[in-house]
Amino acid sequence: MVCLCFTELIGNHLQYSKFTNNNKPSAKQGIKLSSKTGMLILYTPAFIAGAVSFFVFPGGDLRFFLLKFAVTFHFFKRDLEVIIDCS
Repeated sequence: MVCLCFTELIGNHLQYSKFTNNNKPSAKQGIKLSSKTGMLILYTPAFIAGAVSFFVFPGGDLRFFLLKFAVTFHFFKRDLEVIIDCS
């Protein structure tokens, strides 16, 4: 994930947009990812980190628990949207 951040900063973008035209030949050949694959690559590690945070930081008050729950649930919901593909 850290490598992806640095490559985005220097302009070498990960091309996984659902608006990309795959039929048009491109001068720059790179990795082509579908939107589903790209979103799973980005959302799944965040969901796993949120789930692990319940075990790594078990203590805390209600506000801390709600924050961990909200972040974890948000990325879980995003993963489900990608997997179920409601379109």
